[in-house]
Amino acid sequence: MKIYILAIIIGACLGEESNDDFLGTILPSPKLWWARRITKDFYTAGRLTARQIKYAHEVGFRSIVSTFNFTESETLGDEHLPSAKEYVDIAQECCGMPYKAIFLPGEGVPDASRIEVIQRFWNVMQEFPKPVLFHCKIAFTASFVLLAHLANMTRHDNAFNPQIKSADIYRIGAEIGNDYTAEHFRKTIAEITGEPEIENPQVPDAQPLLWRYHGWFIKPILNNWFFAGQSHYTHLELHKGGGFKSIVNLRSGISYLTDKDNNEINDATENVNLININDYEVINNVPNDRQSLERLANNRVFPEKPSSYLCDSCQDNFESSNALEYGDEYGYNEQKEREAVTKAGLDYYHLPVDNAARLKVDTFWKYKDSLMEAGNKGPVIIHSGSGHRAVVFGILAAGYQYGKDSAWALQRAHSIGHFYTAEINPDVIQIFKSVLDGRKQEL
Repeated sequence: MKIYILAIIIGACLGEESNDDFLGTILPSPKLWWARRITKDFYTAGRLTARQIKYAHEVGFRSIVSTFNFTESETLGDEHLPSAKEYVDIAQECCGMPYKAIFLPGEGVPDASRIEVIQRFWNVMQEFPKPVLFHCKIAFTASFVLLAHLANMTRHDNAFNPQIKSADIYRIGAEIGNDYTAEHFRKTIAEITGEPEIENPQVPDAQPLLWRYHGWFIKPILNNWFFAGQSHYTHLELHKGGGFKSIVNLRSGISYLTDKDNNEINDATENVNLININDYEVINNVPNDRQSLERLANNRVFPEKPSSYLCDSCQDNFESSNALEYGDEYGYNEQKEREAVTKAGLDYYHLPVDNAARLKVDTFWKYKDSLMEAGNKGPVIIHSGSGHRAVVFGILAAGYQYGKDSAWALQRAHSIGHFYTAEINPDVIQIFKSVLDGRKQEL
C-alpha cells in the first residue's frame, strides 16, 4: 500500500528524531498538564482553546495539527473554542506556529481507523517541525492515528524509536483511557502492523466509560479515580453531566500575612497560569505585588511579542490575572473554587498538600478517610496545580481502595508520564511502599 512504501523511504530519518521512550519521563508544565505525551515529539489533545494554543507555544511546541476541520466555532461556558480558520490565525499569525487540519472543508472526515487518515497524517509530518501537538475533539481519534503512524514506522524500520507493535497500541490506548478494540480499529491495527489480530487486547479500566465526553483534559488513574492539573470553572458542568460526584483539591488555600503596620493582608500561596508568563514563578511573602505589572513584565516568556498576542485591544502583551482558574489579584483563590464546585452540585474536598515540601506518609493517613469517602461515592477528580501532587495522591487513593501495591503505583505513574526514581523522588517511593504494600499485606 502507498503508506507502506512512503514509510520505507523516510523511516530511518524519522527514527532518528524520536529517541525517547513512549509515554515519557518528564513531569508536565502547569500549562500543559492536559496534553497526552506519547513521545517526546508527539502529544495529543482534544479541542483546544486559544489560551491552550498560546500555552503550547510558550512551553515549546513548534506546530499543531488537527484531525478534524472545525468549520464552526463553539463555546464551553465562557470559553471560546475556535473554528479552523481561527486556529490558523492564532497559531500562525499570533504564535508563529504552522497549523493544519488533515481534512479540508467539504471533504468530510472518514472513519479514523481508515488507512487514508493515517496516510494524510504521515504526509503532514514531512513538512511540520516537532514537537507536534496533534488534536481532535476529545483526544481519542488523534491518539489512535498517532499510534498507528508510529506502528507503521516501526514495521518498516527496525531502528525506529519508539517501537510500537499491535499490543502497544491497545496498551497505551488503555493507559490513557481509550478503547481501540472495536472491530474496525482491530482490522486497521492488524493491517498497519502486519501482525495477526490480538485476542483479548487490553482495555481501559476507567469509569464512567464515556468520561472523555465530559472533560477530555482529565486523565484516568484506575476505575473511578481521575486526576488533573488546575481545570477551569467552565468545566464543572461537563463533569457533573458525566456522572462525576466529587472534586478533591490538593492546592493550598489562602493564607494571611501581617504587614509592617500590623495589617492583615491576603497572600495566595499558589499561582495561576498566565498567558506569556513563565511557569513556576513562585513568589512568597510579597502579596502586594505578587501579580504587579512590573513583576510580571520581568517574567515574560516572549518580551518582544506585540500586545495583540494577548488581545486586539490589550495594552500589554501578557496576562495579569486568570479568573478561569479561580484567580484574584494575588493568585489562586481556593475559596472561589470551593464556591464554584459547591454551586455546581459536586461534593468538594479541600485536602491541601504543600507544593514546595517533600511528600509525607503522614499526610496520606491524615486525609485517608476523606479520600476513601470521596472514592466510595463514585467517579472523583483529584487535582493540584500541575497534576504532580494529584498523580501521587490519586494513585495512593485508588491503590488503597482497590488493593494495589507499590509496583503497580510506579508503573501506573510512568504510564501517564510521571517517572519516579529512588534517587530523585525518595519521598514518592517511600509513600507508595509504606501505604500500598502495607495495605496489600492487610488484605
